[in-house]
Amino acid sequence: MKNPVQDETIVINSAQEAETIPLNKVVHITPISDSFWQRIRGSLSAGFSYTKSSAVAQYNVNLSALYRAQRHQVAVKYDSIFTRQDSGTTGQLDSGISYKGFRQKGWFGTGLLSLQSNETPGAPRAWLSEQLSLAIRTASDEGPRPRNPG
Repeated sequence: MKNPVQDETIVINSAQEAETIPLNKVVHITPISDSFWQRIRGSLSAGFSYTKSSAVAQYNVNLSALYRAQRHQVAVKYDSIFTRQDSGTTGQLDSGISYKGFRQKGWFGTGLLSLQSNETPGAPRAWLSEQLSLAIRTASDEGPRPRNPG
């Protein structure tokens, strides 16, 4: 018996051509809006707690955002947590930005900048790691992805 999904197809139109792809080969479709602001997805959260018995206050902030256009993707993140007590304030910070540029025939380039730090009372800020990486890959390095026309 024939699987009906094997016979179904999806047509991807670009300015140059229309390509028909079997539906069972489509893994993910990312909608891209016309408006700049509608292309941004993100979240922001903040928290605070205080323990009276030990006089410890803790607060955190988390931010993530993703901008996706047809040929580019930029993601940023920021996570921090600070603890204030009688002996001083300690803190941890993790932040980064990444870029992915999509090219023809499944090729894309990526870049990442990441920073992490620790703060302790009476000591200068210690950067735990600073990372910068660049790569050029094909879609097959990360598994299948939708084709970007043009």
